[in-house]
Amino acid sequence: MTTHPTLRLTELFHNTASFIVKHFLILLVANAVPLFLSYAVVWLTVGAVVSQLQSISTVPELTALFSASSPVTYTLVMTAVLVLAINIMGWVAGPLVTIEQDKIKLLELFPKAAKYFWSYFVLAIMVIAAAVVLEVAVFLIITIIITLVGFIDTAMIATWENYLVSIIPDIALIILMVSLMFAPYFLIDQKLTAWQATQRSVSLVWHHFGTVMVRFLLLAMIIIVISFVLQFIPFFGGALAYLVGSILLTVYNYYLYKGLTSEVDGA
Repeated sequence: MTTHPTLRLTELFHNTASFIVKHFLILLVANAVPLFLSYAVVWLTVGAVVSQLQSISTVPELTALFSASSPVTYTLVMTAVLVLAINIMGWVAGPLVTIEQDKIKLLELFPKAAKYFWSYFVLAIMVIAAAVVLEVAVFLIITIIITLVGFIDTAMIATWENYLVSIIPDIALIILMVSLMFAPYFLIDQKLTAWQATQRSVSLVWHHFGTVMVRFLLLAMIIIVISFVLQFIPFFGGALAYLVGSILLTVYNYYLYKGLTSEVDGA
């Protein structure tokens, strides 16, 4: 089977660059507003907690400060919920811009994104749960392998443990992330439920695993290099690296998604 024209690397990068140039402002808003709102909420909470800690002089007071009935505990829980909600709006807004393109206006961005909030919330919970289950399963498998190695030669346990623990969990998470990378686009583009979008994403990726993985890793390396360079910018380097990486990944993944689904439809 020949590669669909839109899946060629030159075409992917050309489409990605063209889209970012044309829709840069709305893409920036989609990614920057949730990022800075999250930072503001987190640092306001940190400031409030630190001010409370400064008045603490005994261990019982410290324990009481973080007890289940303490306002500080409620504040921390509410902050976590609020930050998750803000980030979900950002995670929806990026793919929404790529799918809606010229049909969506800047002022309509977050109201339209809110329509997909609960579906994306369910998707986020599913991804987190899948990651936890996967990591537990991976470490269980590693434990079994190390146990078997111990029966052969106990001196090899440390070497195998260091090797497996440092590599296998990361590889498993990358494969999970790649398998689910198209779920947001299916969810918005085809109005699917979170579960349906997940199934479609996994199916699409595994039917084109080599194509997807090569293109994902290539972009990942580019983003790593760009992020490394931007990290040297004082104060704002980390935020800039996040914004650039998010925008690139969102648009690039959209064109990869469109290329793969076009290839499937045309097969």
